Amino acid sequence: MFEDKEKGTFVESDKEAASADEPPLTPDGTGVVDWDGPNDPNNPMNWPSSRKWTIISLISFNTFNAAMASTLFAPSVSQVIDEFNTKNSALSSLVVSVYIIGFAVGPLVFAPLSELYGRLPITNAANVLFLISSIICAVSVNMPMLIVFRLVMGIAGCVPMTLGGAFIADLMSAKERGSAMTWWTVGPLMGPVLSSGDTWPWESDGDGHSGLKRSSVEQ
Repeated sequence: MFEDKEKGTFVESDKEAASADEPPLTPDGTGVVDWDGPNDPNNPMNWPSSRKWTIISLISFNTFNAAMASTLFAPSVSQVIDEFNTKNSALSSLVVSVYIIGFAVGPLVFAPLSELYGRLPITNAANVLFLISSIICAVSVNMPMLIVFRLVMGIAGCVPMTLGGAFIADLMSAKERGSAMTWWTVGPLMGPVLSSGDTWPWESDGDGHSGLKRSSVEQ
């Protein structure tokens, strides 16, 4: 700031004006990014309760579908073995458990990406990937093809399991998170219980249709 002697006033320099618009810095020199005050409407915690509970319900249904797909396939393994004329007993176990391997691998990729690019883009991308892989599973022509895309289904299906708690932490205050977590966990608890015993192509196709409907609603 310097004094304008002609006008008898103090004038703020361009450098000072620019620094006023910049975010505050931490001691190590990095910028601090935060909401525009406690009432910022873009902060998910300030959204209407109806919107927050709708999102949590959709994530719960998302998790329900992913959990159902993990066990829905098991009753039809014998049909798969007969159709592909496979006598290897290890493959009958692998075709079911490979989905869970995807659950172990997927969070290593999707959890960090959700912090960089946001929850919604990662969730929608996973829904589309889940849809495509489940349809390919339904039209598989051999056992390796089925196993590979069951793995891809598991990788995509891990997203609601991985990010469900993160969604709730973003949306709810500490006082509300207990009830929100209870509602969300209905999905993974009911998924295996409601698994049916249809023939295997229709089971994979049904998972795909559920993923398509879920992705459309979340948009």
